[in-house]
Amino acid sequence: MSQRTITMYNRLKEDFPEFVEMFPPNEKNDGLYRRIRHIQKTGECCGFEMTQDELRAIIHLCKSETVKDPFAYLITILARYRVEQTLQNIRATLEIGQSEQIRAVAKYVVGITKWQLKTAYNLMRGKYSMNDVIIMCELAAKKEKPAAYFLGILKRGYSASRN
Repeated sequence: MSQRTITMYNRLKEDFPEFVEMFPPNEKNDGLYRRIRHIQKTGECCGFEMTQDELRAIIHLCKSETVKDPFAYLITILARYRVEQTLQNIRATLEIGQSEQIRAVAKYVVGITKWQLKTAYNLMRGKYSMNDVIIMCELAAKKEKPAAYFLGILKRGYSASRN
């Protein structure tokens, strides 16, 4: 192993330990190490700005159980013509994760899936107050299928009854 690869390994290990665990340094991974190190150093990939949090999320995608070959998957999603779409998806996912309303829904609505959370986020983005979301969650929690009921409320549109 060359000194260059060892240096890249040590610098990547500081910020992205799960990357170096998945892909130990060897000749096969040398190009991928250079790509990730370039993104880490410059903050851009193929002309698109990429933060370290976004890169961590992309690396985390490769650890998914549904990914058969993490190496090939990471190379594919960081390819020149797919980086923009990958970044759009990652940014949307990170935005959803930061939403207080979605965290409340995930906490109160039992059995809701990631897909349903994403759909709920898209349906309620900017439309409802936190109080309305909590009321909808409480209504849905009383039903047999709370996640489906919650999405039904959002699709029909919710308006608080005024007494």
